[in-house]
Amino acid sequence: MGRLLTFDALGKRNIPVASNECSFCGEVEETVEHVLVSCGLAQSMWSVLAQWCKMPSIFLFSFHDVLELHKFSMFEKEKAILLHAVCLIAVWCLWKRRNALVHRGIPTQVSDWRRFKL
Repeated sequence: MGRLLTFDALGKRNIPVASNECSFCGEVEETVEHVLVSCGLAQSMWSVLAQWCKMPSIFLFSFHDVLELHKFSMFEKEKAILLHAVCLIAVWCLWKRRNALVHRGIPTQVSDWRRFKL
């Protein structure tokens, strides 16, 4: 819905930013889709989440896929609802990591996701 203030969203609101590149990888424009789905850091997080949930690899192509993932999981209804909650928490954690990097300069690495014993 365009409410997350990524660099591209700020640009669309005529708010100047130093760069519109992804805060994590610096390779492409920072959009919601990129930061939460297609950035290498996000993809590693989704991989760790899939392992933790004991499910096959997660392939996401849009943020909408994140919101709909539980509907297409192999889990029964109760576990699918829990998967949805875990996905929302994962998105929140990733966004908080992005903000920590942008506003406080605290770097995030792929190894940060792997330090949790699954």
